[in-house]
Amino acid sequence: MREAKRKIQVTGGFTHILSLPIEWIQKIGLKKGDNVHLFLREDNTILVGEEKKRESLDISISVDEKDNIENVYRLVVAYYLAGYDFIQIITPEEG
Repeated sequence: MREAKRKIQVTGGFTHILSLPIEWIQKIGLKKGDNVHLFLREDNTILVGEEKKRESLDISISVDEKDNIENVYRLVVAYYLAGYDFIQIITPEEG
């Protein structure tokens, strides 16, 4: 099941609750008490994702005066888009 229709429930007057299909819960492996992340997208859809703990992704890039600055920039952007948390640029003076 890739799509489900649900009604919003209200408890206590202020808290709104949305239930997820049990098939989804079982497939993802969620259990009572687990945290999930909710993302409101620009098209007003809600993306629900499991909270995942991961180690920090770090990378060091060595550059020198021979390297094209545009290529270094593209490399930094590529690592950023790949999800790296820390990108260190090392120059000859630092090395």
